[in-house]
Amino acid sequence: MPYSQTVLINPCGVALPPHYALAARKGIPAGATLGLLNNGKTNVRLILDHIATALQQRLGFADVLHIRKPGVAHPCPEEQLHTLASRCAVVVNGVGD
Repeated sequence: MPYSQTVLINPCGVALPPHYALAARKGIPAGATLGLLNNGKTNVRLILDHIATALQQRLGFADVLHIRKPGVAHPCPEEQLHTLASRCAVVVNGVGD
């Protein structure tokens, strides 16, 4: 009878992810506007409102611009992207459910 051997390999290893340094952060200019891009999903407005409140308190944005794209399955129109890029120092794209 031939000899057979079963080799067990332990799949539990220790993964050491590489260390990445954070990119240098620029300050938020005085009077800056925070842009919020609503993708139209359920609850995204609630999530974005909480994010806006936290960022205003932490970073001092003077204004918040809310923009809603036509729908979750549609890309954001160029006009809306241009508005966000030209008026906002920071833009948060929200996804909710």
